[in-house]
Amino acid sequence: MSRFDTIDISALFGDDMDAKMEVAKKIDRSCRDTGFFFISNHTIDCLDELFERIQRYHLSENEDEKFKMAINAYNKNNTNILTGYYMSIKGVKAVESLYVQNPSFNADHVLIKAKTPLHEITQWPDETKHPGFKKFITEYYWKMFCMCKILLHGFALALGKNENFFDNFYNPEDTISSLRLIRYPYIENYPPVITAPDGQKLNFDTHTDVSLLTVLYQPYVANLQVETPDGYIDIESSSDTFLVNCGLYMEKITNNYYKSPWHRDDDIRRSFIQSTLIVYHEKIRTSSIFIHDTSFISPYALLFFGKSQLTTEKYSNITNNNNNIILIDNWIKINIDNKTNELIHELKEKFNYLVEKKALKKNIFLDNEQHLIETIIHFITKQDKNLLIQNKLIDDYSKKNIIYEDWDDDIKNVSNTNSSVFNQS
Repeated sequence: MSRFDTIDISALFGDDMDAKMEVAKKIDRSCRDTGFFFISNHTIDCLDELFERIQRYHLSENEDEKFKMAINAYNKNNTNILTGYYMSIKGVKAVESLYVQNPSFNADHVLIKAKTPLHEITQWPDETKHPGFKKFITEYYWKMFCMCKILLHGFALALGKNENFFDNFYNPEDTISSLRLIRYPYIENYPPVITAPDGQKLNFDTHTDVSLLTVLYQPYVANLQVETPDGYIDIESSSDTFLVNCGLYMEKITNNYYKSPWHRDDDIRRSFIQSTLIVYHEKIRTSSIFIHDTSFISPYALLFFGKSQLTTEKYSNITNNNNNIILIDNWIKINIDNKTNELIHELKEKFNYLVEKKALKKNIFLDNEQHLIETIIHFITKQDKNLLIQNKLIDDYSKKNIIYEDWDDDIKNVSNTNSSVFNQS
């Protein structure tokens, strides 16, 4: 008997709230158990063709064609660091994959023009050699995006929220949800394997996913293992269901209630066949993986430019008793120090006043309003940079403490913004 539930999510597409709540209860139970579960009746009806197309693509590309599409880590002539081909390297690693990001991104997209970090135009294989590949994968991407949107209704209900709660936090036009078409080829001269502390030989070391949700299609080869209190256990393959787990984004926004499970890839050589995975990350990884993310909107931007209500709680731990937790709409939590907390509330107060005055008289120009806006932009930019550095360097997400730069100059400058900003009428 499987340790992992298979949850029929068909009710989430209907109108029966009682049936939806039953699905939500099962999602909640699975997320708080192993963190993995399968979903059936998901409405995705093209899985056989998906697998066949991806297999054909991987097997037909030669090394020159792969290199032409390879990301900057392999091909220095390519400026893309995310989207493109991830090559296998003889003697180093065998896994290879094609990383697909939001198909809406093109040269005219506002986020691409702005050179927004982590937003890139997907590189597609030659259409003459792979006719219909781009069209099919693009359609699959959006099918997965829509399915995950419905799946998140179940997560919202499981968390005691309105079922549409997550709908407000991502937009199909700017999402960085991604699809990763992965292949583990069987190679005689296989690279040295990683050996885990328990002696298990691994294809890919223990890790958690940086996503809101990860949705994996792994139809034939079962090489995934999840950590449990009783040790690592195998997760079976399935040709008609998706495997779902929460990523670190979900762990963070639920305050560790739904954890991102630690898992690893077993040494696939024991199978003596090549494996294809398809991942959607809502943010995607293949065996096929689809990873689903929210839109790339800074929580700090939400502090100022969203319709957010802010409250502050004192927070202390063994190493620091001077921190605060800012809650955005009593949901998203940001751990900050006292100085940054004071700056946020002062900037927010001044900015709200500015907006209110502009709403009443749009042509009014308030003293130092340009300086106020520039300071807020500077604050958001610097804080986002710190988050990006932190997410890259610190693996244990639960132990992260956000690092802040010194804001004395900003506090001084904003405090010196004369009181005429408040005295205008």
